[in-house]
Amino acid sequence: MKIKVTYFAVFREKAGLQSEEIEFHGLSCSDLFNQLSIVHAFLEKQSGCKVAVNDNLVDWDFKLSDGDDILLFPPVAGG
Repeated sequence: MKIKVTYFAVFREKAGLQSEEIEFHGLSCSDLFNQLSIVHAFLEKQSGCKVAVNDNLVDWDFKLSDGDDILLFPPVAGG
């Protein structure tokens, strides 16, 4: 399936681009995160990150479909 991934903050810096369309052969957002962590050397733990599909925050086990628009947010530090 083809999906679009948009990166924010440190993910954008590490990927070297704001967004990309990719061919994805996994099932869930978790599978996508694992694949992208290998491709772009993301060191962030998935549990501290957020993911949205088609502008809705979802859990990591959410099943992706062809044409989905995924937004990846790294952990946010605050004080």
